[in-house]
Order: sequence, then C-alpha cells, then structure tokens
Amino acid sequence: MRNKLTALILALFVVSIADGQTLSDALPTGKPLQLPTEVTGITVVDGTIYCSTKSLALRVKEDYGMLSSAIPNHVVSQDKSNICYAIRHPESGELYFVKKNIFGTSRLFRMVKEPNGANKYLSVKPGGRNISVEHPTFSDDGSYMVFSAKSGDSQGGRDLYLSVKNGQEWSMPINLDSINTIGEETTPTFWNGYLFFASNGRPDSYGGVDLYALKLKISYTKIDSLHNDIEVHYGHLQHLPYPFNSENDERAVLVKDDRTYVACEGDSTAIGDVLTSYDCTPDMIALSGVVRDKKGHLQPRSQVIVNTYDRRRAETITDGNGYYKLLLRKDKEYDITYAKVSFGIERYRMSTERKNEDDRLVEERTYNVSLVSFDPGQYIELQSLFGDDASIDLTEAGKEKLSSIIGFLIGNPGVEVQMTMYCGLERDKEYNQILAERRAQTIREYMSEQVPAAKNLTVTSGGNFNSKTSAKVNDLLTIKLGLF
Repeated sequence: MRNKLTALILALFVVSIADGQTLSDALPTGKPLQLPTEVTGITVVDGTIYCSTKSLALRVKEDYGMLSSAIPNHVVSQDKSNICYAIRHPESGELYFVKKNIFGTSRLFRMVKEPNGANKYLSVKPGGRNISVEHPTFSDDGSYMVFSAKSGDSQGGRDLYLSVKNGQEWSMPINLDSINTIGEETTPTFWNGYLFFASNGRPDSYGGVDLYALKLKISYTKIDSLHNDIEVHYGHLQHLPYPFNSENDERAVLVKDDRTYVACEGDSTAIGDVLTSYDCTPDMIALSGVVRDKKGHLQPRSQVIVNTYDRRRAETITDGNGYYKLLLRKDKEYDITYAKVSFGIERYRMSTERKNEDDRLVEERTYNVSLVSFDPGQYIELQSLFGDDASIDLTEAGKEKLSSIIGFLIGNPGVEVQMTMYCGLERDKEYNQILAERRAQTIREYMSEQVPAAKNLTVTSGGNFNSKTSAKVNDLLTIKLGLF
C-alpha cells in the first residue's frame, strides 16, 4: 500500500510516477504514524494536535518536525472526564468539547472557569435543542460554527450544519444542502477562509471517503437569540489533489501553520488508521502542458524531471497524448527538465508565487514544450558561445546553447559526436587558430564534465574561418552526429 511506498520515497528523495499520473511535490515529512483505532477527526488545542476517536482523544507528539507517537491523553490536564474532541473558540478562547452519553449520543459543551478556579461545564444547544453535535469547527472570526450531525432533515447519513453565535447562544442550525449528499459528510474544519470536510457521497472520489474544500460566505439577520435568517453563499467546491486524497479513505484533515495533517485508513496489516504530515498547505500550483517536437508531433513517455529548491528530485513521464501535470508547493523555486531519448532537453525555471488569489485552492498554469530532435548524420551550427571578445570562457548563454546537445548525449551516450571549433575575430589567421584551439579545449572539458559517460565525443579545432563556413562571427561550433 501507499504507506510502504512513502518510506521508500523519503529514503531516496526520488519519486517516479507511472504513465499519465499527476506528480506532486507534497511529500510526507517522515514515516506516517500508525494509530491504534479509527479516527473521527483532528483538532488542535493550545498548540497540541489531537486525533479524536469514538471514545477518546489521542495526543500527537512530534520530534524534530516528524510524527513520533500518539497516546491517549486528556485534552485538558485538569479535567479527567472522557472528552473525545475539543476546540477553542477563536474569539472568546473558551474550550468547546464533545462528550458522548450512555446512549452514544454526542453532546456539545463549553468550559468556563468558576471564581474558585474550578471548571464548569455548560451545555451548548444550537437552537435550544439537544442536537447530536460531532466535530464542531468555528469560522476564522468565530461568528458561526459548522458541525456534522444526523438529523431529521439529513440528506443521507451525517450532514454538515451551520449555526450562528448570538451572545452565549447558538441559533437554530441550517442544513448546508448544497454541500451534503446522500452519503456522509463529516469532520469539518476551517483554514484560511476554506471549509474542509470529508465525504463518501461524491462520484469523483478516488476511493470511498475523500477530502473536499470550499469557501463559505454568510449573511444573516437576527430574529431572536435562538433564530437567525441565514443566507449562505457557496464558493467553488474542490476535490483535494493527490496525495491529500488517494484510493484509501481519507477521514480528516487539519492545516496548522504551514503543515497539513491527513488521517486515512491504513493498509491491510494496519490495526487502525494512519496519520501523515506534509510540509506544505493544500493551496498549490498545478503546472500542466503538452510535450511535442518542433514539427508539432506529440511526444508520449517524455521525461519530466523536477528538481526542488531543497535538492529533492522527482520524475514522471507524459501520457499517451504527451500530457503532463505537476502539483507544486507555493512560494518555491523549481528547475524542471523535459527530455526524451534522441531529443535534446529543455529546462524551465519556475517560481510558484501565487498570482491569482481567488476561491480556488489550486492555481492552474500551463507550459507547453517543443523538444529538438536529432537525426543520424545531422549537421548543427552553434554561434557566439564565448561572447564578443577573445575570452576562452563559455558565457551562460553559450552553456544554454549547448544544453540541448548535452541532454541528447545524456540519453544517448554511445552516439558518435564530432565537434569542431572555428574562430573569426578580426585578427591574423595564426591568432584565430590559437584561440580556436584554446576554445576547443574549453568545450572539451565542459562536455566531459557535463556528460562523463559520452565516450565517442571528440572536440577539435578548425582554426580560422574559411570559405566553407558561415559568415564571420566571434566563434562557430559545428556538430556532426554519427549513426546510431
């Protein structure tokens, strides 16, 4: 299963994705954490992450940024009752928590401090009703909450409901019917204006339960302390990309600072679920495009190699239509290489600073590629590799011109390649011959450094320009490709 593959990915810092699949740079930070039971939600209280289960809370510990353990723990150290889920209100700071009664019904409470310092539990009844509230979460400003519940107007199993805060009371909840399905919608959580939740009732699911997100905007008019006239404006519903969703059941997600935590079902050998952390947030950049040759022919199974700012390397190949897609973390720098056997390479340096801050988590960008093909017996000319003076050092522009030849030789190290360097400065013939020899030596050393496996590469000096060469320029490199 994917959990075993993850460990291999991290050990090698290299990932290869099969034909036609999306490549994501959102790799796990360390080995996924095995949990002893099924997770019903994730929350954070006072900086500590808790995985909630049907009857208890698991306190998650991290060592050096990696998940290390999850042990049963009281959410509040002074409280010894069985609290399986808790969250603080962002405005009041009060602790809201869920407890189950003897009938298995989830009840919502808030904790306040008595004058003597003791904890006092006050029942929270949205709309004045004893509703079975599961996994409540608050909007960023705390003006309303969303929770999961199974009620008389549910569309299937559990649905998501919204309730507005009126002083110390909460209004009659309304069903978020544009989100809910005949399946179950659970584990809502807010981050950066987005509402995340899990659902098993959507046709685009990779497996059974997948994670989704959208932005909510509400407007309301207060009627009384328990009733509001609420209007909900729904943003674009988004299916979280791989690896936040997979063929397994993703049960809950939490975004804390710049890290994302996902709880999903384990493999066939697992006792319970697993918790995975990713050193990124779900708002990413999706780069996609098509690889062709210069004649416009699609190039399936072309390599797309991603080198990241922290020296990780990932690789995928284009599908049968030459199509590729990369999911990249925002605000980073990437060097992307496109290559194929018998073709030159193309390099693309990309900054993933977000350009469009709309209601979509993933920003779409396009980059199409045209690779240069090389045929047996082909003759190529490259000019001005050394600039405008008598330098014997390659310019950066000159190195870029050689990159397609280098890319070809990396994929075809056994091909015979003959390079000849000419010089055409306005000086005497003998000077040009000496300069051409020195530049040929520079080319020879540079090519040997870049493609040490190329055994049939020769670089010689042609000396001064003659009538058979192109018009006079500072330097001219002719390249002849042998037969395969």
